[in-house]
Amino acid sequence: MAGLWKVWTDPASKQRIVSFAILTTSANEALASIHERMPVILADEDLAAWIASETPPDALQAFLKPAPDDALIAYEISTRVNRVANDDASILEPATASPCQMPLL
Repeated sequence: MAGLWKVWTDPASKQRIVSFAILTTSANEALASIHERMPVILADEDLAAWIASETPPDALQAFLKPAPDDALIAYEISTRVNRVANDDASILEPATASPCQMPLL
């Protein structure tokens, strides 16, 4: 996923701050019925340019697009994911035997 990070010092507290953000874009057709936005997912061939400090900002703008429709698979998972106390891998297991119970466009 495409992200930005910065290490800076808070002028008031003088504390060192590490901040990070995941960039989003409009959803591709495969995910649009679930949510209107999705993370920017970089293609393998774009990774070097994304992290290179020499890459001009205008060139980076071209990477901020929805992933191809076949890049992700959507499937229903347990509503246990909605509670932060449920912190185990089983919350990601499919809730049903079929790949997706949600209508995908």
